[in-house]
Amino acid sequence: VEQLRAIELIAEGLAGGVPFLATVFTPVGIASRLVPTVDLLASHLREHTALVDGALEAITETFAGFSKAALERGAGGLFYATLGVATLDLLSVAEYRRLVRPWDLRLLDALPETEFTVMHVCRDRNMLAALYDYPVHAFNWDACAEGNPSLDEGKAVLGGKTVIGGIDHGEWLVRASSFDVAARTGDLRATIGDRGWMLGPGCTYAPETPQANVMAVRRAVGDGAAAL
Repeated sequence: VEQLRAIELIAEGLAGGVPFLATVFTPVGIASRLVPTVDLLASHLREHTALVDGALEAITETFAGFSKAALERGAGGLFYATLGVATLDLLSVAEYRRLVRPWDLRLLDALPETEFTVMHVCRDRNMLAALYDYPVHAFNWDACAEGNPSLDEGKAVLGGKTVIGGIDHGEWLVRASSFDVAARTGDLRATIGDRGWMLGPGCTYAPETPQANVMAVRRAVGDGAAAL
């Protein structure tokens, strides 16, 4: 109830001027937070699939309902996050497609058309390429993490969908100067071009990140748009 009320207040405050997204985790991602370890969940998925599917059925129905309610209250779409599940450190691509993907898609398929929905693929060594055909508008991942595709590599495998990222959301952003941010943005633009991508962090940035650095990212976006 509190989350939905917060969405209502945000929608009222923005008054349609700026679209905003509601964060929702994938069903198996949610399940990973209900067990002692994600490795235990992976074991249960492999060995007790039917039993786990019963729980995933309930989770999917619940969060599909929440997602619809969020959209009805003004969210323009979802920031749909896999948490620690879509990584080769946990499952093979074949296992993901068999055990996890159906639940990812079932929630998405239950929703009306959205203005803008982002698929956030968490963790190092992620399975971005295996999710390329998900019915979303854009993909976000940590392009600076070990074993992950760069933004331009990801763009090449995602069938023309928008890619979001390029900013290291960890220690780099905490310590970066505005010059560092501008230089990083210039490097990305030289590699990717001016179309089909959005500058942003690869995940939630640290609370201790200086506000000046966050604003430097915002200015870099504005400077880039002015140069077009």
